Amino acid sequence: TQEHYHPPQVAKLAGNELEPVLIIREHLETLAIKEAIPRMIPRQLAALKELLHELEMALQNNDMPRFGILNKRFHLAIYEACPYRLLIQTITDLWDKTDRYRSRTMFTLVPHLAEQSQADHRRLLELIEKGAAEEAAKLTDEHKTRGRRLFLAALSSEQNSPYPVD
Repeated sequence: TQEHYHPPQVAKLAGNELEPVLIIREHLETLAIKEAIPRMIPRQLAALKELLHELEMALQNNDMPRFGILNKRFHLAIYEACPYRLLIQTITDLWDKTDRYRSRTMFTLVPHLAEQSQADHRRLLELIEKGAAEEAAKLTDEHKTRGRRLFLAALSSEQNSPYPVD
């Protein structure tokens, strides 16, 4: 028998599978930031500052799809300093699973979420520069929880589907 190569595909999530994936990712991202901050080097900090500037430009231009893409890059750039490759890969895989819902629509669906997120990003960078890992982890958790709840509520009302949002 001849086997055919099939390129890897990101599995599509059903609506009710989205929330658990986002919750798991929140916890993993909180862990990743705690591990990353003490190990961050100047080059990584400079890359974060550049991404923060690009996020500001996307926000000023009201380019929400671009803001979504840069948001993902910003968070993943923080975790690059984390020494646990499996943790980073798991976060990336989970983020890829939710991407078809989030990066293109999250900041478009939820009014003013981008502004609030960007305020969090600015504060997060300050905490990273100070080496305040615990405070940054707490902010990351709040940031991710707020985004998840607002996004799922907006997605639910848009699709008019029953969606448990606490």
